[in-house]
Amino acid sequence: MFPLCKKKRAPRYDGSTKRQCAVLWTGAALFATIKPKTFWSITQGWKATREPSTAYFVFSRIGTAICAIIGLVLLLQPYLHK
Repeated sequence: MFPLCKKKRAPRYDGSTKRQCAVLWTGAALFATIKPKTFWSITQGWKATREPSTAYFVFSRIGTAICAIIGLVLLLQPYLHK
């Protein structure tokens, strides 16, 4: 056959993009859980006039811990269903 007439196959999806997203998600969530003030200064500190209250950091730590747990579950899910 003519090389220009060949049908091109769609690229195969192996799930690596999903894993990369889960790793980034989990890494960011773990960092924000361990160092909430540093995470705040990187993401929000440039536009703030003063640092938020301690309650903000406590609730931020709780929320990011939940996100980290979700990320870990997504990462470990293929290994849990064997």
